[in-house]
Amino acid sequence: MMGIRVRQTHTALINQEIHQAGMAEVCVEVMGVVLAILGWCLVSSSTNSAVWRIHTQADSVMKSSSTYEGLWKSCTSNSMGVQCVTHPTTLGLPAYVQACRALMIIALLLGLASMILSVLGLKCTKLGGMKETSKGRLTLTAGLMFILSGLCVLTAVSWYAARIVQEFNDPFYIGKKSELGTGLYFGWAAAVCVIMGGAMLCGSFKRARSPKPAGGYRYKSSANQQIYKTAAHSDSSSSRAYAMAGRRVECVWKRHVAEQLKQRDRVQRQAFEEIIHQYNRLLEKSDLQVVLSERMQTEKYELQNRHDLSPGAELSRCDLLQQEMSQMRIKHQEELTELHKKRGELAQSVIELNNQIQQKDKEIQSNEAKMLEYQQQISQLEGECRELRNCLSDLERANQTLRDEYDALQITFSALEEKLRKTTEDNQELVTRWMAEKAQEANRLNAENEKDCRRRQAKLQKELADAAKEPLPIDIDDDIEVLTEETGKGTGETSPNHPMSRTPSKRASQLPPGSLLDSITNIFGVSRRRSLNSHGSPPDNTETPSGVCADVRVPSTALHVFDAHDGEVNAVRFSPGSRQLATGGMDRRVKLWEVIAGHCEYKGALMGSNAGITSIEFDSTGSYLLAASNDFASRIWTVDDYRLRHTLTGHSGKVLSARFLLDNARIVSGSYDRTLKLWDLRSKVCMKTVFAGSSCNDIVCTEQCVMSGHFDKKVRFWDIRAESTVCELELLGKVTSLDLNHDRTELLTCSRDDLIKIIDLRSNAVKQTFSAQGFKCGSDFTRVTFSPDGSYIAGGSADGVLYVWNVLTGKVEKNLDKGHSSSINAVSWSPSGSYVLSVEKSSKAILWSDM
Repeated sequence: MMGIRVRQTHTALINQEIHQAGMAEVCVEVMGVVLAILGWCLVSSSTNSAVWRIHTQADSVMKSSSTYEGLWKSCTSNSMGVQCVTHPTTLGLPAYVQACRALMIIALLLGLASMILSVLGLKCTKLGGMKETSKGRLTLTAGLMFILSGLCVLTAVSWYAARIVQEFNDPFYIGKKSELGTGLYFGWAAAVCVIMGGAMLCGSFKRARSPKPAGGYRYKSSANQQIYKTAAHSDSSSSRAYAMAGRRVECVWKRHVAEQLKQRDRVQRQAFEEIIHQYNRLLEKSDLQVVLSERMQTEKYELQNRHDLSPGAELSRCDLLQQEMSQMRIKHQEELTELHKKRGELAQSVIELNNQIQQKDKEIQSNEAKMLEYQQQISQLEGECRELRNCLSDLERANQTLRDEYDALQITFSALEEKLRKTTEDNQELVTRWMAEKAQEANRLNAENEKDCRRRQAKLQKELADAAKEPLPIDIDDDIEVLTEETGKGTGETSPNHPMSRTPSKRASQLPPGSLLDSITNIFGVSRRRSLNSHGSPPDNTETPSGVCADVRVPSTALHVFDAHDGEVNAVRFSPGSRQLATGGMDRRVKLWEVIAGHCEYKGALMGSNAGITSIEFDSTGSYLLAASNDFASRIWTVDDYRLRHTLTGHSGKVLSARFLLDNARIVSGSYDRTLKLWDLRSKVCMKTVFAGSSCNDIVCTEQCVMSGHFDKKVRFWDIRAESTVCELELLGKVTSLDLNHDRTELLTCSRDDLIKIIDLRSNAVKQTFSAQGFKCGSDFTRVTFSPDGSYIAGGSADGVLYVWNVLTGKVEKNLDKGHSSSINAVSWSPSGSYVLSVEKSSKAILWSDM
């Protein structure tokens, strides 16, 4: 009974130890998994962080902004907020950044797989019928993968940090230096957590045990003394329980004993290794001494035997020894002779080596002198490098200051532009209200004038009726006075038989009220002569403008098709004499052609432009040619000798149009920079600059007025003398072209809404609108033109068709669809009315006529 109680007590203790050991292992596994998951979260945060490097602000003037970078993007923080920009390219990044990206992504994937395996391998999880050994292998695999993931993170973060430190300490690094960011510290912390978690998971692994012996469990001391033994074939229940408990605890105590032995071996082995090594050496020496002692004993016995021999033998032995000695002496002498020879050879070689050493010394001295020179040059270059770095830092500070000033000016410009827009809108609204009030006032004055006129007419009729009722005597002198007065005022002759009255003649003349439109027409130079007779009717005869072509031919046939330029042709214009014409294209040339018998013969090219030609204009005499180009300038050539006379620069954008004023001494140019400039050819300077508010596509001029078509769908009328806008007219599309008729009373416009309109400059209103099925405006610079007499309009479409409209009927007169293969850019009608020339985008030009 006592033995059974002891065994039960021992079994309980063993079970308790097993339970405690199992709980400890579960705690270690759980702590390892928690640390690894925490490290994986830190790895994810570090990978997504944009603060791997922080640009230092030691040399920066602006302290309010900071810049920092990560693996995926770079950010800038200032008073306006944080702006982040993703790296635009992957292959263009440095190699170490791409490698760090790859390592961090591999670490994340390994960590994710390790978390899944570790959760499956925990002892506290039950998934299916998985054995303890399988769970242990899963745990070991997860731990190893966690350690590998931590090493990847540690390598990436340390590599990136090493590059930052190297660049910071490099005195020749010209880029902006940086410091370590918080993302790197997160990476290091993540690597430590993941590696510790993986190590704890690996440490909790247990190997599978061998099958348990059926005969019982023995514990042997060093003297092979048996401590206890279970019965091999016990039928009692207590014996079976004890055996089961023993099997369970076998793994625990055996492993504990093995670990203790390994620990003792590690602790005590190092102290005895040196002793064992010295002992081995002593053994070797003792073996050597034994061999030597045996040899000495053998020689001793041989010497004793030699002394025991006879004297004759001793003498023979001495002779032999003398012979041997003589031979040895001869041999030694020969060896000595050889040694003397070798000594001489060695002395000679020593002399040669000394000579070589002296030469090498000289070379070393020369090299040292060169090294000193090079060191001086290096010191000079270092000084220059320091000066250049100082200059570079000064330039960077100045550049930063200029950037800040530019940003401030940009903000101020935006605010002023918004203020200008609001002011313009308010001004437009005030002008509209003022015009409405003026119209109302004019209507009221007209109504009052009509009432007054009717009242005076009624009064006059009444007086005439009263005078007719009262016959009065006629004085001859009065009749003469009346005749004299009437003949002085009238143009006809009075019959002597015509009855005269003594009623004094009264003239009532009523002038129409003035308006803003009359002032505009006066600016254009168009004078309205209103003469009233005694009854208020206008005169019958009016003057016809001089210089109008009477023979305008509507084109119907393509006379000549030729390649005008190497590339797109943008502009074309006939000279005032109709014999010459000029074309301009994207090949930066203006070419002159002469029309002879329905063909265009090439005469020469005007050189000097640095970009494509956008507009061409002859002066009124045909002696000078003006061209605008995309290189922000306008140029003037003489047609006779093809020489460049003037280059007018000052615009900050492409010059899209340039025109002579009527006096040929001034030029107006319009540009993409939303300004118009007035140039004086005598002084070759810009006289005035007007800000139009929108890109100017085309210009036409009169004596004191400039009309410009703009990108914002408006046609603006400018008074040159006042530098202000007289009025504006808004169309339905972007204005591409403007042209005036022969008497400068009508303005032709073309816009991107595929409509061509005629504006009456006397009433400032759209007079006619032209369109056609299939007609489309091909670009923002498509040019249309009036015929010389103003009775026709010619314009090209985007599909290469040339349309001719009749101004009187408003219908299409001709539709010329044969010849062009691409969009028509410009059309010009010769002043004689005989020819029309059209140019297109694909370098082709066509001369049209009715012949």
